Amino acid sequence: EHAWTRDAMIHLAHAYQLADRWDDAVKQWEELLQLSRKLSGSEHPDTLGVMTDLAIAHGRAGHLTEAIALQEETLAIKRRVLPPDHPFLAVALQHMADLLRQAGRREEAEKLRAELAGLPPASDPVPPTAADTVSPAPEK
Repeated sequence: EHAWTRDAMIHLAHAYQLADRWDDAVKQWEELLQLSRKLSGSEHPDTLGVMTDLAIAHGRAGHLTEAIALQEETLAIKRRVLPPDHPFLAVALQHMADLLRQAGRREEAEKLRAELAGLPPASDPVPPTAADTVSPAPEK
């Protein structure tokens, strides 16, 4: 339950993704989500980043139902804790719209895209996820 353990788990999840081992990546992100919720709480930015990464991995593994459910939860939290013009909210809307489009739910996706069009452009189009917040390895 140390931050370095969490960082190593993040690196392993990304290694699985790079190797196109999406089911293994999903399992790793699920473990990370449990740990992040325990260490940081359900609404902490690190936890929300892990939720996003897990939703993406579910989508790439072909688990669209799980991906959409998790992204809906992530989006609901971000709507509650972030200001309406926050760039991370815009990215969450984009992820949700993409997943809905993949699932053939085009009308719902278009509603989100219309909402997204009403937001100011994000200064950073891709917000940091858990992988971007990894601490450097300790020096020996």
